[in-house]
Amino acid sequence: MAESVAKAYKKLDNLRNTQLATVPYKFLPLTSDEARGKNVTMGSFLCSSIRNALNLQNKAGEADSCDCCLIKAGSCPRGGKNYAADEQITLETLQSEIQAPNEVNIYRIPGVSRFLPFWRDCIACAGLYLWFHCMQGAQLNME
Repeated sequence: MAESVAKAYKKLDNLRNTQLATVPYKFLPLTSDEARGKNVTMGSFLCSSIRNALNLQNKAGEADSCDCCLIKAGSCPRGGKNYAADEQITLETLQSEIQAPNEVNIYRIPGVSRFLPFWRDCIACAGLYLWFHCMQGAQLNME
């Protein structure tokens, strides 16, 4: 199995140092430092990028098919790094930030968009705090 995985990744070698994404100014300074304890810009950038990619399939004028992307902080981001303003997002960057293997699960939850304004990176559960990184724009409203 290891041989087949190595063969599959060999096809990606030319992407290792190729810029895969441009980081929008709103996510700068880009950091994944202390991602297990607080919301970090790399987490918001990755979640926003994943959400946007899932919405690429939508036809013009159609409502978004993906409202929210959540990633538990233990899985991503993991690099613990402060990025330079001109640093590129490459395959190497993604491999350092995303735990492999990592499963992507997509759930259809009717009405979830009504609750998005109340969600944030930190969700309290039975006295414990579970950190999730979520897309840009999710805000906590305590009222």
